[in-house]
Amino acid sequence: MKLRKLALAAAVLVAGAVMLLVPTVLSVPASGASFALSSALDGAPKGLVDVAVQAARLTRQDPNVLLAIARVETNWGQAQNGQPDELVPADVEARVDVAALQAGGATMSLLGLAGGRRIGDWVNPQLVGPAQEHAMGFMQFLPSTWRVEAAAAPGRPQDPYRPLDAMVAAGSYLARLQSGAEDWIKRSLRDALAVYGGDLAYADNVLALARPPAPVGPVPHTGLEPISCPGIRLTQGYGPTDVVGEPIINGVRIHTGWDLACPVGIAIVSVTAGRAHVTLGYGVGFGNNVQVQVGDLWVRYAHLEAVLVDDGDPVAPGTVLGLEGSTGFSTGPHLHFEVDRGCPAVTCSVDPAGLISLPDGT
Repeated sequence: MKLRKLALAAAVLVAGAVMLLVPTVLSVPASGASFALSSALDGAPKGLVDVAVQAARLTRQDPNVLLAIARVETNWGQAQNGQPDELVPADVEARVDVAALQAGGATMSLLGLAGGRRIGDWVNPQLVGPAQEHAMGFMQFLPSTWRVEAAAAPGRPQDPYRPLDAMVAAGSYLARLQSGAEDWIKRSLRDALAVYGGDLAYADNVLALARPPAPVGPVPHTGLEPISCPGIRLTQGYGPTDVVGEPIINGVRIHTGWDLACPVGIAIVSVTAGRAHVTLGYGVGFGNNVQVQVGDLWVRYAHLEAVLVDDGDPVAPGTVLGLEGSTGFSTGPHLHFEVDRGCPAVTCSVDPAGLISLPDGT
């Protein structure tokens, strides 16, 4: 979460105004969808898993994502950075329940830690952001960010060192980044995590913990082509790459799909049935993109000039999803076609060759 204020400041400058929206808690029924703990998070303290489920119900986030952030940021509270307590601003420090951090205290008992922690143990020594601040607390908020996002936390007072308060604030912040309520830019979960943690590598690290790739079996071949035009070109294939900016997964920089180039405006069609999940964002990541979910497959159609389906729409094979474009991080008009298996993130990508054939002429 170290560069989140820098990214937010840039977005606010582009928008031309400062937007200080009070975060709101998004309630979901306690009897919501069943929760399966990610195998990569098996070591999480049982009490913390329960807290993550509670925070997720309040913010409509995946408990695994909140647990993964806590794992990356403070190792589920085990971090002992040994920084001076005074690095936390006085107005924030005044809200910290120091007794809960002591041996036998409520937070230490929840996390299953025998010893206690000082405030400075959960302070990052690195100064970051325009205000040159230290990230602090259980989920590593910058103080300036916490002052805004703390309104969503249920505690009184709201305490960034209390796991429930920190997880609810983090989940609410992610939800606001995804919806555009934070800075007018709608984002995918991956892009929201990149703002939270500073870059896409951070986002992919969190998602790899939250949604480890499922075992890859045969992918059904559909016989359809997502895009077609005279002179169509494959400008980049699936697999390891030297292209800067592509995600690093398990230590390898990889291009997670096929880039198929046609002129702007060519129709993009779904190669499967399923349900559409739409993300709009001209300057972010995949830009305007549609993922069609069918079973454990998430098929992504990215960098679209226009999207012609709505979020949640049922999709049939051959449905026109949108028009080819160059939105997001793109160097020219093309379709990025990606197949993710087991989760809707690049960390779950598989070779698209299992689902479609390269169009004639590529």
